Amino acid sequence: MCAGSTEQIQAVTKKGGIKVLKSALGSPFENNRAQAVWAIGNIAGEDFILRDILIKEKIIPLVVLTMEKGTSMSIYKSCAWCLANICRDNANLPPDYYPVIAKPLVSAVKSLSDPLVLTDCTWALFYLSCDMKDRLSPIIESGVIPTLISLLKHDEERIALPCLRILGNISTGSNEQTQAIIDAGVIEGLKELVEIENESLRKESVWVLSNIAAGSESQVERIIAADVIPMGVKLLAEDKFEVKIEALWLILNTSEVMPSKYVSYMLKAGIIEAIVTFLSAQNTKVLLLVLRTIENMLKKARDFYGDKNEVIGKVEELGCVHVMEELQYHSNQAVYKTANEILETFFMLEEIEQVLGKTANDTEKTISIFDFC
Repeated sequence: MCAGSTEQIQAVTKKGGIKVLKSALGSPFENNRAQAVWAIGNIAGEDFILRDILIKEKIIPLVVLTMEKGTSMSIYKSCAWCLANICRDNANLPPDYYPVIAKPLVSAVKSLSDPLVLTDCTWALFYLSCDMKDRLSPIIESGVIPTLISLLKHDEERIALPCLRILGNISTGSNEQTQAIIDAGVIEGLKELVEIENESLRKESVWVLSNIAAGSESQVERIIAADVIPMGVKLLAEDKFEVKIEALWLILNTSEVMPSKYVSYMLKAGIIEAIVTFLSAQNTKVLLLVLRTIENMLKKARDFYGDKNEVIGKVEELGCVHVMEELQYHSNQAVYKTANEILETFFMLEEIEQVLGKTANDTEKTISIFDFC
């Protein structure tokens, strides 16, 4: 019945079924415990209200104990699937349970190779890692990160994808948490994943890299040192639209966080040429990503080289100034304001100097005409 309709599951829980299943978790027979875990997993998968009831009934420690005492792949799989359902979209999970749940899952991921078990364990860890930074600490401290990175190369997407998403969640945490995956070699692992044919894995890999690039200066320097930017430029030229969006974020975040001394590196990597083609995009989000990147590059170049610099020259050479002049009439307020600010900040002075220079030349000619001396 626990695998049946919503009405059937509710009938079980209203008649005290959860307490019966809780008692069955203490059975001396592993098959009975496995059946109880399977039923609890179905209840947990129904809705968040039932998940909260399971938590209040202190079901989690018993499922964890069942997994730790398990002797078969099927019991590991059932327990991991059950824990995944309990953790999924569950903001009410008590912090004390984070390390309790992580421990057997991490142990299984580190020591087992069964694809089905790895799939359920990594998805359970992914759900545990969602929403709150506090949930990341038990996973990081468990030492499982190198294993997750190695599993990015797994032949089965159903295993590589949750591992990638766990690492992605960590990359959205604090700089210290992000540093943990950098030190474990995640950048190199992600670069390899970007080369594969699977579009969803490529897209999420670039997303994680863009998160790392949004961290500290030293972290974005690791991105630059690993030559991730030329890879991003290639993606902008050749990949699918959804992957290109993540590549734009990667380049934007890098341009925003990097020290000014890397302006020349970014230019040589061809980022201006790569992004300028997107200035004709109809997508407002894309336009803003490109404009912000151009603005960042101009700011960093001015800080490092002064008002006359190679970024201004490249932007003018590629016709970006004319396009930004047209974008001042864009229907989106953020787009036309950003375009206008770039022009006023970085190009109005040059126009004034040109006008002044022209005026001076005209004056000299006038003086020479009326010079009677």
